[in-house]
Amino acid sequence: MNLYKSTFLKTTVFLFITICFFYASFVAISNITADHDIFVSNFESENNNIQIPEIQHDGLFVTKPTKPDINIFRSDLSPVQDDDSTDISESKQANIDFTESGAGSIIWTVITLFFVFSGFVYHCISLGWQKGQENMQFSIIKKWPADLLLVPLGFLIAIFLSIGVYFSRVLAQNNLAVFPRLQIFLSIISTSIFIIIYTYLLFIVIQIKADTLIRSSFIYNAIIFSIRIIKSSVNSLKRLFYYIPILWREILIVIAYISGNILLIKLLHVFFSVFLIIVLLAFNLVFLILSIKFLKNYRKIRDAVLALAQGKLDHHLDETKMTPDFKELTRAVNNLNDGINKAIEEKTKSELFKTELITNVSHDIKTPLTSIIMYTDLLQREKINNQQAEEYVKVLVRQANRLRNLIEDLIEASKISTGNIQVQLMPLDLKQMLQQSYAEYESKLDKIQLKLIMTYPEQPCMILADGKYFWRILDNLLSNVVKYAQPNTRIYLDVLDNLSDIMRIRLRNVSAEPLNITAEQLLERFVQGDSSRSKDGSGIGLSIASSLIAAQNGTIDIQIDGDLFTVELRIPKYLEQN
Repeated sequence: MNLYKSTFLKTTVFLFITICFFYASFVAISNITADHDIFVSNFESENNNIQIPEIQHDGLFVTKPTKPDINIFRSDLSPVQDDDSTDISESKQANIDFTESGAGSIIWTVITLFFVFSGFVYHCISLGWQKGQENMQFSIIKKWPADLLLVPLGFLIAIFLSIGVYFSRVLAQNNLAVFPRLQIFLSIISTSIFIIIYTYLLFIVIQIKADTLIRSSFIYNAIIFSIRIIKSSVNSLKRLFYYIPILWREILIVIAYISGNILLIKLLHVFFSVFLIIVLLAFNLVFLILSIKFLKNYRKIRDAVLALAQGKLDHHLDETKMTPDFKELTRAVNNLNDGINKAIEEKTKSELFKTELITNVSHDIKTPLTSIIMYTDLLQREKINNQQAEEYVKVLVRQANRLRNLIEDLIEASKISTGNIQVQLMPLDLKQMLQQSYAEYESKLDKIQLKLIMTYPEQPCMILADGKYFWRILDNLLSNVVKYAQPNTRIYLDVLDNLSDIMRIRLRNVSAEPLNITAEQLLERFVQGDSSRSKDGSGIGLSIASSLIAAQNGTIDIQIDGDLFTVELRIPKYLEQN
């Protein structure tokens, strides 16, 4: 069993140190009243001829009505004989005399202080611990205000002291200063005061261990309550102030600032003092801090709006640190930011769903389409005597091939949009690639009487690109020319080498149909320049070209001027230092 959890031991220690203190008080008071006539009244000093009655000792406490010879031992170490001590042994009388002497009082005081200190340390350690409990337990006294409790305790101590002084004076006036129970009475009073002080100190220890000394104090709670009242009043005044329209509010602030400075300066002329100078500086400092805070809030909102305009959607403002004038604007900026983020997230989910759907459907269609193309090819090899049936087979082959190309475009667009392509940049001869492209489409261009005119510099035109994907870009552009260009017109393909690190490829043609569409819309998926969609095409050729050129660190730019359609590619040059 832990000693600090025993209630009986705690009570025993308290009673023991109380008894020790009582006896030490009795010894000290007895010595003081005997050595110093502090209770001798004026009446006694004026009537020295009055005989003090002899008081018999009862053996419990020894009083000292007269001052005996404190030299207990002679120079030859032989005890001194006391003629009045006929019934007390010499050793016992020596102990009594030593106890009543100043040295005895000091020793008893030291012993008592040691016991009191030891008991106090034990109580400090044991307070809060109880049998059967793993953690410290505190009663409701931990919530009592320690500072407020000083008032009744101080009043109680004052009552005890007043009673002691009063009765001492009464006894002295009645020539009873040597009354044997007076020392006991004063010792009881001093011990009662000791118990009050000791109990209060233990109460302080309990609150320190429970961490409630400050939070439960009356002064602390009064300060907290005052602060709340002040804050509430200030907030009410602020709300009332912000009800005023902002224009009039700013006018009032300027008037208050000017009027305050004029008043303080006039007071300085009349009553020059350091205090007024400090007030003037503090007044201007407050307005300076308010101005800086206003500018900081304005700058935060401005930066947030500029970041939002630049597409930085992760810029969020802390509304709690804004003044009421800016809180509403801050909330609007944050809501706009959140709204754009939510719209982008929903659009991204929609695009991802659409891409997954297209990919899955394309893969599901590709397998039966392959069988259709294979069987149509077998039908073409068969000798069919019916000319109309042969025409049907040709249409079937043409549409099957068109569907196959559409599915391949969809699958490739899905891969590009999800980033499932690997670009390998390498040096490419742009002239050679353009000539190969022209050779590939020469028959198709001649069929609709389109004349391709190419111009390029005499020096080598080396670019840094992926051969496979750059060829796909050229293929999509020339395929669009074949589908949508006005027959019997010219097509211009120019290579411009007028920039230090960029090669420009510009393609121009006249559209056969009116282009009632913007350049941005043409770069979107499933959008065709021919609104009737009478041409063979999927509407994703330019979108694929735009994604592929971006993957190769290039750009595409489309311009529409009436029926004139211009597309310009910009691709990095291959430089020797690369």
